[in-house]
Amino acid sequence: MNNTAFSLSGVEGGLGSVRSKVVRLLLLTVCFTLTSCSLCRSPNADVDIECITPSDSMSYNPWIACDANGHVVLAWTRNVGGREDVWYVEKDSGGDWSQPANLSRSGGEWGSRNVSLCYDQSGALHAAWSQSVGIAWVIFYTRRELNGSWAVPETIVYGLAVEPSIGVDSSGSVHLLFEDMGNGFNACYARRDPTAGWGPVSVLRDNYRCRHAALAVRPDGRCIVVYDDKDSLRTYWLSGRGDTWTSPMLLDSVSRTRAFFAMAVRGNTVYFAQNGGLNQMWIWTYRDEAGWRGPDTLCPQSHAPSMISLAAPDDSILVVGWKQASSSKLMVARRTSRWSSPVLVAGADSTDPGWRMSTVPVPGGLVHLTWAGGPADHSKIYYASVRME
Repeated sequence: MNNTAFSLSGVEGGLGSVRSKVVRLLLLTVCFTLTSCSLCRSPNADVDIECITPSDSMSYNPWIACDANGHVVLAWTRNVGGREDVWYVEKDSGGDWSQPANLSRSGGEWGSRNVSLCYDQSGALHAAWSQSVGIAWVIFYTRRELNGSWAVPETIVYGLAVEPSIGVDSSGSVHLLFEDMGNGFNACYARRDPTAGWGPVSVLRDNYRCRHAALAVRPDGRCIVVYDDKDSLRTYWLSGRGDTWTSPMLLDSVSRTRAFFAMAVRGNTVYFAQNGGLNQMWIWTYRDEAGWRGPDTLCPQSHAPSMISLAAPDDSILVVGWKQASSSKLMVARRTSRWSSPVLVAGADSTDPGWRMSTVPVPGGLVHLTWAGGPADHSKIYYASVRME
């Protein structure tokens, strides 16, 4: 704190009581900063929170996506009497939400869950979810072209397939990561060519070791997967637009609490966030010319962050959201040349976040967030938008 932005050397005693009050306020600010040892603080924000889901069901595992025009789609798992389906709502920028619609339409017990959404460069919306078929689990995939309707779902069958995550590159190829629950949560990958359809499933990591795998898809078709390999973090690269994966690379060898991963892509830059050492947020950055750099631990300061969500609206901005375990607060912060002060989105009340959170930014500083209610109310999905200037 030696390079403070103000100086007291020129303050004169005769400048009046107003000047003296200002000086005292500045001194108090410096003392607070020195004693708190925090590089960022968490002011409250005037945030409007909307409940999205009907009250006659349990709802969880939300996901949100937004196109270049600000059209927002929010999907989640809705459970009515033990029968699960994937539902969604959508709205234009500044508009109202549509009526909830059933996307999966399975109607089966433990039927459809864990949806993943993304837009491609043409404006088409892509969706994948876990689907129970008899005693098996498969992945269902569908898409909706711009101004079109949903295509008939396609099925990816491999073991007991759960936890899908999808992304689309600039060629229109769809990249899918999922876990095979029947073989120790193996990390599995498949790619859909826009003309040839789905290729074979590749097992990236087996032997009951890979958990919490996360996927990032670059526009050039290269993918990266980060996974927890017991006491280390390792990464795989997909070479070009083929299905050849590199050998795993060690990212972090120190054992930490890493059960909360998030990844984001902007251009050819890849971001990865984790619950890192000393219960802080750790954020890594990958660029071709520099490789992996990090972790960035300066801000946001947090205690045992969970439900981490990451988004990159442009080449110079990164947005991260998380639940602070010590206070059950939902926070969001923005990094440009430095971190902003975190914004409090929701606290330990009826909107207390307890399940997965999803974050998506829009150029211009607006951030859309969705999360599922915590212990106070597991049956609702919440939405809020926050302007992060």
